[in-house]
Amino acid sequence: RSGSWDWPDWGKKADMTAIENAWVYYALSAVEEMAEITDKKEDLTFIAERKEAIEEGYKSLWTEDGYKSKDVKKPDDRANALAVLTGLADEEKYDTILNVLTNTKNSSPYMEYYVLEALCKMGEYDLAEQRIRDRYEGMVNEDYSTLWEFWNSWQGTMNHAWSGGPLVIMSKHFAGITPMEAGYEKVKIEPQYALSDRLSCTVPSVKGLITLNYEKTDNYTIDLTLPEGMKAVLYVPAGAGVNINSEPYYLNSEYVSGDKNACVEIVEETAVSQGELCRVMCMKDDGIIVWTGKYGHIYVKHVNDDMGISPLKTVVIEFSESDLVAEEGIFTDFSDKEQSYSYILEKAENIRYTTPEEPTYG
Repeated sequence: RSGSWDWPDWGKKADMTAIENAWVYYALSAVEEMAEITDKKEDLTFIAERKEAIEEGYKSLWTEDGYKSKDVKKPDDRANALAVLTGLADEEKYDTILNVLTNTKNSSPYMEYYVLEALCKMGEYDLAEQRIRDRYEGMVNEDYSTLWEFWNSWQGTMNHAWSGGPLVIMSKHFAGITPMEAGYEKVKIEPQYALSDRLSCTVPSVKGLITLNYEKTDNYTIDLTLPEGMKAVLYVPAGAGVNINSEPYYLNSEYVSGDKNACVEIVEETAVSQGELCRVMCMKDDGIIVWTGKYGHIYVKHVNDDMGISPLKTVVIEFSESDLVAEEGIFTDFSDKEQSYSYILEKAENIRYTTPEEPTYG
């Protein structure tokens, strides 16, 4: 085959203009960081100019439905995911992009990773989990132990490395295990506890295996195994008990050894639980249903239009940490819907619309 292959991904409906410019911008950002680290200051002006030119051009691709060039009729999930990951899309555009990433499924297993990564960057861990379940269901149900090149089993190879994106997503974002220093000298472990009451994850590093297990009964029990000499910052829910390398380490909000300067720093988070929020709001506000997707992330679903919000739309509200910390729950003092809703609007840092899956109450 002569010439080059202008290939964005398997499948059709790829927005080549949006995808390729986002990739170049992404690469320039990486080179910019390398230039800073290696003290190649003479290259920074050129890089900044190229990035600025792409930023200005990318603005012309924005529509009321998401980023879209003339190459396609509808916004592409791959292009909009890259806009999020590169930073070309600011947070004010996330509500529109979220609609693209939840309702458009053009990507092959290769580019699916970047869609999932974008959802996690936007804080939509529950929607990333649901998309993994939906898109990989066929592979899981088939009698294969490997991941395929395509979504079906009759094309391509049956064992393709690029299809393993969810493994990275689950370890990096759901289990929250990421390096804080080069060579894994220090790691951050910040699981998304709201996704599951039980998790087991092992991440290989240059220093050895990092293994995290947790389970929730009345409170969380967290078991963490670290290689010798590795330091860590571990985020835990309030009341959690922590064992490090099979030894009791943190219990009843205190270090067992009394040494706060030990190899693992514990950050204990306080937040209103999903059950508490749902019970309080459903009981006091007949027209509003509330549930949480993660710490600091609250969904408010309106079942009528008396608040000036379209029926059955969902308002996604980001609260600051101080708003979430409360003795009995942040909404327990409000007895009528209008007052509660006004309080939500007053405290909300950001409001945007989306349509996540309806929660199950029990």
